[in-house]
Formats: sequence, structure tokens, C-alpha cells
Amino acid sequence: MIVVYVKHYLDKDGFDYFEKTWFPQKVQPIISKQPGFISIEAKTDNTAGHVFITVIFDSEENLAKWVSKPEHDVMDLLDPFRTKNYWEAAKSEERTIAPEKLSWKQIKAKKNH
Repeated sequence: MIVVYVKHYLDKDGFDYFEKTWFPQKVQPIISKQPGFISIEAKTDNTAGHVFITVIFDSEENLAKWVSKPEHDVMDLLDPFRTKNYWEAAKSEERTIAPEKLSWKQIKAKKNH
């Protein structure tokens, strides 16, 4: 099992888009059909200015297949709403690890916001 943690830093309109459109309509229906997919959940933290997503796949191999698919580019739809020109991701084999103990990688947004 591999757990991926993702943070997207969004403005007010971005939180609204994330909760009403992006996550329930653009992400969940697509990722849930991927081989090896186990679960996805999102928590919105308006105070910290980001959303926190946890994705679980059965293996690193199936995760890599998902990331390489064109459908994974749905991340780019958040670009106009970003308050930072990147999003962050971290991986772990632990489901209950504290976010501050993860090694976060910044991933540049493709479009300027």
C-alpha cells in the first residue's frame, strides 16, 4: 500500500470550486476507476489556506500508472485559483503519519495564476 498526501493552496473562489466541482466531479469519478485505487479523502482548511488530500493505492506501480495518465492533469484545473505557484505532495507507506513528518515535494503549477 502507498499513501499520497497532497496540499493545494487556494483562494476563496478556489475553495468553492474545489468543494463543488473539482473534487466531486473531476477527481473522484475518475480516480476511483483506476486499477489499484483504494481510497481518496479531502479536508479543507480555510485557516491554513489549503486543502489536504489523502489518496491510497495498493502499490507504487499502480500509483505511477495513474500519475502518468492524461486524466491526472486534472490538477491543472486548480491553477487559476492557486495562492502559490505550486502544490505539494508526499508519499508514505503509513496511513497515520503526521504531515510535518513527511518529506514534501513542491510541484510547479503549469499556468501562472
